[in-house]
Amino acid sequence: LAQLPEPDLEPAIQVIKAVYHQALTLEPANQGALTNLAAFHTTISPDRSTAQVLMSRALDANPAFAPTATAYASLLQEQPGDFLAAEMLYNHALTLSPSSISTMCNLGLLHKCGCDYETAEQVYRRALQMHPFHIPTLTNAGVLLHASKRDLHAGEELFEKALHLNPSSPTSLCNYALLLHEVHDRPDEAERFYQQALDKDPHHCNTLCNWGHLLADVRGDLHKAERMFRRALAHDPGHVPTLYCYSHLLAAPEHGGPAAAGGAWDGIEKREERHELAEE
Repeated sequence: LAQLPEPDLEPAIQVIKAVYHQALTLEPANQGALTNLAAFHTTISPDRSTAQVLMSRALDANPAFAPTATAYASLLQEQPGDFLAAEMLYNHALTLSPSSISTMCNLGLLHKCGCDYETAEQVYRRALQMHPFHIPTLTNAGVLLHASKRDLHAGEELFEKALHLNPSSPTSLCNYALLLHEVHDRPDEAERFYQQALDKDPHHCNTLCNWGHLLADVRGDLHKAERMFRRALAHDPGHVPTLYCYSHLLAAPEHGGPAAAGGAWDGIEKREERHELAEE
């Protein structure tokens, strides 16, 4: 079958911008329009400086609107050096809306990225007491417990629960496969889960990266591992875990040794500030 061309989204993007700008012309302090336009500039039409200005205006217009505080904190969380400002906004949002699961989930991830595992775990536990079936929190809490090795058994239970709640989630499938590979040494089962994840999302970079690592580390199939890494980087050239694994692969003698890995390491150095805000 011939591959369909990518749709041209630019006309739709311009219409959306015009609608929001018209709304703000009529009502410059409209909380919803400011927040939504900022979110638009964060994701659909990335312009972080504009998004930050809009978020600041929205928060000035109504400091007691919790969704704006959470959205602004999420924006700051992606920028190096803004940890404290993001934490302050998340805590402010929680004073306004103490049961906000998205706020607690992101605050937990903020502390995890700052290597404050104990505080992150406390935030996740409180979130799951209020929202025991929230898949992103289950996933992120499982990642925390697995990565920090604080409680591998509890981490496994969280991964299993997330997978049970959404068996088609590539993230849940990928995380469970990693658990089977690294904790239980069951690579055959892990590969089956990686395949299911890619059936759902052929471009899921974490799955491609982790499966490539398994192929190189367990199977010794460096060529197939390299294909996995290349697929991930074709979709996201700045995917740090893949750059890291691929550089180690290229450093192997059969791939030219350390000199051949330089390009991949350069990518890591250029994108080392990047971290993902959510896994679901």
